[in-house]
Amino acid sequence: HRVLSWYYANLESACASDLVNVSLKNWDSNSECEGDNIVFSEGFSSLIDPLSLGLDVRVNSPVNKIEYDGNRVKVYNNNGSVFYCDACLVTVPLGVLKANMIDFVPALPDWKLKSINNLGFGNLNKVAIYFEEMFWESDIDWIGRVRSDISDDDKGKYYLFWNYYSTFKEPVLVALVSGNAAESQESRTNSEIIIELLDYLAQMYNLEDRPRIKNFFISRWRNEEYFRGAYSYCAINSSVKDYEKLAKTVSVNNQSKIFFGGEHTSSIYPTTVAGAFGSGLREAQKIHEYFNPQVPVYEENREQVVGSDEVSETENVDEEINSKCKEEKIGSGNNQFQYKYTFQYQSEDRNKKKVPKVRKKMWTKPGKSSTTTTYQYSDYDSPDISETTDPVNKV
Repeated sequence: HRVLSWYYANLESACASDLVNVSLKNWDSNSECEGDNIVFSEGFSSLIDPLSLGLDVRVNSPVNKIEYDGNRVKVYNNNGSVFYCDACLVTVPLGVLKANMIDFVPALPDWKLKSINNLGFGNLNKVAIYFEEMFWESDIDWIGRVRSDISDDDKGKYYLFWNYYSTFKEPVLVALVSGNAAESQESRTNSEIIIELLDYLAQMYNLEDRPRIKNFFISRWRNEEYFRGAYSYCAINSSVKDYEKLAKTVSVNNQSKIFFGGEHTSSIYPTTVAGAFGSGLREAQKIHEYFNPQVPVYEENREQVVGSDEVSETENVDEEINSKCKEEKIGSGNNQFQYKYTFQYQSEDRNKKKVPKVRKKMWTKPGKSSTTTTYQYSDYDSPDISETTDPVNKV
């Protein structure tokens, strides 16, 4: 039971929630990030600052209203300033959207609001301590301990320590606090937390006294006004489709107005920095392509019969799916709808299609070619479609 309790705590860390709130069916719908884990020794500013060079970045200017029903988008902040733009990219955390801290005029579509409500926005807290000297193993990345002196509600309290000595060459430990324990930490004082943690470490390493510290930092993500939590998770009655809908652009009169980014819009890598960063690249590409349309190498029309349940959801997603995919309803019958899809691709050569590598759809080519080709894309959804053209002759 003690070992299982530790694994529960670790799982609640990944999901940012007590497991009773998490969808059993969809909790692990995301993909594994490729490559090694990276620690930014100078903090995430070392990633963000170079990207902001040459940009007019306004700080201490919280946005409270976005109007997008006219020719231009108006963005209002708390000091009364108004910014006029052709389109707006919203990357606030899901917790801010859930709290309705931004007034959208007109209101966001029902399909967008439903997905905002469906997904959970959980909590994971940390306690980072800079000690005067090392008293633990320096050659391991993390330290976990199975405990018997703790209740089920507190099983996520200091269940795991990250050892930052290998990165900073300084005696730094970061304790993780997950599940209900993460929520409880929000209301506790710094003194209560630090004294309890030092006593625990002294007992864990058989120290005569509490280890002496130089500095510490305690996170309380739920109480951070402009975050209201740590990251998203698939709550009960939610699915990966909610992540996909949160990434959809909101249009008015067939004009893309409000774009969305953030980890909660990444159906592939949600909850992660990689997902958040990737969503920014995705939206930058979408905005660039919308305002700088390019003539595609080729276009194709294909037809597909789609079940009524899927169509009823697709119809409400967006007036304009994407500049790469245009949808036209051309008929119905027997409780099914027939749609014509026009796809646009750009080609690097005669066989390879240059499109984002995220989601995969398969088309099988009968006749001359029996090859099965995988097209990869990320910024729109589409049913599988039978390919009837030899790919070599497309370009």
